[in-house]
Amino acid sequence: MSHDENYIKDKGHSVVHKITAVIELVLIAVLITGIAIQLLRVPQTLGFSGGSFDLHQLISYVATMVITVEFIHVIISRDFGSIIEILLFAIVREMVIYERTMSELLIGVVCIAGLFAIRKFLTIKQG
Repeated sequence: MSHDENYIKDKGHSVVHKITAVIELVLIAVLITGIAIQLLRVPQTLGFSGGSFDLHQLISYVATMVITVEFIHVIISRDFGSIIEILLFAIVREMVIYERTMSELLIGVVCIAGLFAIRKFLTIKQG
């Protein structure tokens, strides 16, 4: 390739990276706005206004919010460890929130063990 072709190729890549960065920022803003709206609805969602309180619903709600915040962290950091953490949160949420059979719980535990093994043995140590 000539110098001009490399320059055009590099400029094209630069433009694509800038466009994707803007799209990521817009998506993060949408997610943060959604979190803020949901936080305003907490009392209504959890039934505080009606006098009844459902702990199961509270755990589900908080776990969903944590996964959303971690997802934002993954988008920003692009860290492999963060991806493993969000997968751990998602698996644990599914295991805790919904009623599962013993075999499904065993599969969940094996998945969690696999993610811990990946994090320990297959990730690059920093520092």
